[in-house]
Amino acid sequence: MQRRLRAAMTLALIGLPTTLTVAPAHAAPRTPGTVGRTPGVVTRTSEAVARAPWAAARTAEAAARTPGVADVDGDGYGDLAIGAPGASGGGRVAVVYGSRGGVNVKRHQVLAPLRAGGAFGTAVATADFDGDGHADLAVGAPGHGTIEIFTGSRSGLSRRAVLTPGGGAGRALAVGDVDHDGHPDLLAATNSALLVIGFASGDAKVVATIKGRTAAHVALAAGDVNGDGYADAAWNADGRLRLLHGSKTGLRAASGTASVGSTGGLAIADVNGDRRGDVVAGDPAGSHGGLVKIYPGGDLGHPRAFSQDSSGVPGAGEKGDEFGAAVAARDVDGDGRAEVVVGAPGEDIGKRRNAGAVTVLRGNAHWKLGSGSSSFSQNTEGVPGVAETGDRYGGALSLADLDGDTRLDLAVGTPGENGGDGGVSIYPGQGIAGMTVFGGKSAGVSAAKAAFGASVAG
Repeated sequence: MQRRLRAAMTLALIGLPTTLTVAPAHAAPRTPGTVGRTPGVVTRTSEAVARAPWAAARTAEAAARTPGVADVDGDGYGDLAIGAPGASGGGRVAVVYGSRGGVNVKRHQVLAPLRAGGAFGTAVATADFDGDGHADLAVGAPGHGTIEIFTGSRSGLSRRAVLTPGGGAGRALAVGDVDHDGHPDLLAATNSALLVIGFASGDAKVVATIKGRTAAHVALAAGDVNGDGYADAAWNADGRLRLLHGSKTGLRAASGTASVGSTGGLAIADVNGDRRGDVVAGDPAGSHGGLVKIYPGGDLGHPRAFSQDSSGVPGAGEKGDEFGAAVAARDVDGDGRAEVVVGAPGEDIGKRRNAGAVTVLRGNAHWKLGSGSSSFSQNTEGVPGVAETGDRYGGALSLADLDGDTRLDLAVGTPGENGGDGGVSIYPGQGIAGMTVFGGKSAGVSAAKAAFGASVAG
């Protein structure tokens, strides 16, 4: 969809003050020191600290709950892992450490693959695999079929294990305790199988291999869809969605499959507040610019579909928008219902093709997700950046608390920024003050065409 945002209407939808204006679609690139094709770190602070575009007023109960964080160094603040699979030498992953003021880009660590040439950083996932209180990091390098595990500590991350199952392993990663033994398991997709990697013995090892169809595009997610306390797995291979239920003996296939259409983002979260996880599957190649299909409680036979043409959802879908290419789903406002954040990296902003946009669908008990939904891009006033051709803003998404204020912060990957060098935008949950954008160079990844921001996890 081509957008020329209108100030009052758009800002009301996304929760920003209507006194701000929206940059027109033909806005000129900003001068040095602002965001656009500037590789440095930029933090914009507004005098009016308004509600964040992706957030809503939090309940009193929510203020007392702190979302789980991926705290690598144990300082109490969540940290963010960012993949740059196109970086020279086979890819890189930058870990940017959180602080009271949000991500501190000056505190970063860059991880290199053990073996060059495998698109290291295509997928990243975080969890405390060894139970020492520090988050660990898993990185996929599907070009070699390799998954590398890094252990967190007060001094940062260090390589712990390298698994090489082959067959494109590491194309997609997810984390969940599928056997309910108290140790998170790592799920990894190959070209034709799903691997379960366990850590209960102290060493990372493949404990189960579930064969599937050979696919060009895969996605994984984990979460409890049937409320039995075991993490279940959703697996999308070229648009065919399978559900596997966790059990004491590991994953077991559920009956039936569903046709999503294509493969985009995948998540499991309780969107309607019934205390059962719902499978959120993106279909970015779907008609009218892409869809998000939600399977309530893992019911593969009765999906609910949402697009830019759905009631209440801003905009209108057009071919190539890729709505659903990335999704993230967590309870942002603490009302017991998860919001669904949707990336549309193929969205055209005016004449700028594939500039990208992000839409937030509000969790709702009656599945009226368009009610109160919002949409924004780098051309929305108050949001750092300038929409440019090929940026692919919204190509990757993560929701995590990076500043310890109990609110979820949104990380948006923009892997096409600066001609493919890439970038990441961080939007703090407390309001528009302190929004930060940065390129790979600021986080220690200086390679051109690195696709920094192709994957994010916090």
